[in-house]
Amino acid sequence: GGGGAGGSVNLTINLDGRKRDRPLRDHDFVALSPHLFGAVSEAVRGERYGRTSSSDGVQAVLDVHAEHNMCGDAGANALCDVLVALREKNIAAVRALFLWKNDVGDEGARGIARLITATAVKGQERMWVAEVHLSHNTISASGAVTLFDSAQSSQYPRPYVGGGLAPLWLRLEHNAINMNALTRHMPPHCKAER
Repeated sequence: GGGGAGGSVNLTINLDGRKRDRPLRDHDFVALSPHLFGAVSEAVRGERYGRTSSSDGVQAVLDVHAEHNMCGDAGANALCDVLVALREKNIAAVRALFLWKNDVGDEGARGIARLITATAVKGQERMWVAEVHLSHNTISASGAVTLFDSAQSSQYPRPYVGGGLAPLWLRLEHNAINMNALTRHMPPHCKAER
């Protein structure tokens, strides 16, 4: 709980594999994801009792912790489908997605790119995804380019609330990315570090 941007409630979805008896596998994410829509909706209703919505209509801002698991492409896509649906219904907007130390590959990166694009609503820039943590996965240069393209087509860096611009914080170290193939696709305002 707690107060978020413009009257929104801050919520954390905690699926961190280090806090469980065993890490969640790809099929666990696929099975769990449809239930997240109802759980987040119910949590928002409970937290918002007696409060008004934010000026953008979004009721909650989410941090999604799913690091240290065995989430693959199917699980990442299922999770992102639910997160897009929550945003489209103005129930919740993702602030940060933590999927580091998983098995996400290029297909999962495409699902995350859909999340970045679908949640970048013009006029509601403070509700755009701010952080995506994908280190220690199996994403190749192709998946990385898909993520860069989604951010660029969504007009990142986004206008920042206090003025200036805010980038998408995108972590991709320790993946299967060929840096030589990637550097020619980097947006001009990004710097790849080896």
